[in-house]
Amino acid sequence: MKAKNSSTAILLFTRDAAHEAAAKSFVNGAEAKKNQQIARALILNSQQEAAKSGLPVFSTLGQEQEGSTFGERMANAIEKVFSAGFQHVIAIGNDCPQLTSSRLLNAEQGFAQSSLVLGPAADGGLYLIGIAREAYARDRFIQLPWETGDLARAYQQLAQTEGQSIHWLEALHDIDRADDLQECLRLLPLNSQIAQHLRRILHAKAPQNSPEAPYFHSNSPLQTQFLRGPPR
Repeated sequence: MKAKNSSTAILLFTRDAAHEAAAKSFVNGAEAKKNQQIARALILNSQQEAAKSGLPVFSTLGQEQEGSTFGERMANAIEKVFSAGFQHVIAIGNDCPQLTSSRLLNAEQGFAQSSLVLGPAADGGLYLIGIAREAYARDRFIQLPWETGDLARAYQQLAQTEGQSIHWLEALHDIDRADDLQECLRLLPLNSQIAQHLRRILHAKAPQNSPEAPYFHSNSPLQTQFLRGPPR
């Protein structure tokens, strides 16, 4: 496991389960409780995979986010990680169950070659943004077309303008609606724990009272946050 004295930290930046379920429809039909169960499972999966990487993890969920726009909220969260002494931030959300701990560590290795590490989503967005302190410019970062299918292209253009190189990761699928969820379930390995858990939720006749119980073990570090900076 990666030692936690790395100069790189992971930032999990996401809405809470209730607001994520209100913004996205993961199931067809008016199944609000099941929709929220899926949102919660995706968030917990991202927390677990981040913790399994062994890298320091910061979580900024829901009302903890500060700012009037998505770009401002993301920028403020990234700056808090930089202010804790880290030189590189890997920002992720909850909507890419293909993003495993090993892929997060591959993203960290990309900083050896580039100041920007980007994970392109199939819909034109980004499922991962890795940024070095020297490559971060708040104003231009905020102005990127967040939550659109133009984000990857726009970030590439910005990097070219600034003379910055990008280490591109493999393209993965993220989940914004019901057909995205079905596509991710098709692509995930059959023995994937998150895939099995999501299928249980989808096929359940009645909402489960504790959706994380069948999948997440009691000793799993679900909300790990290391506020200590790296050694000087």
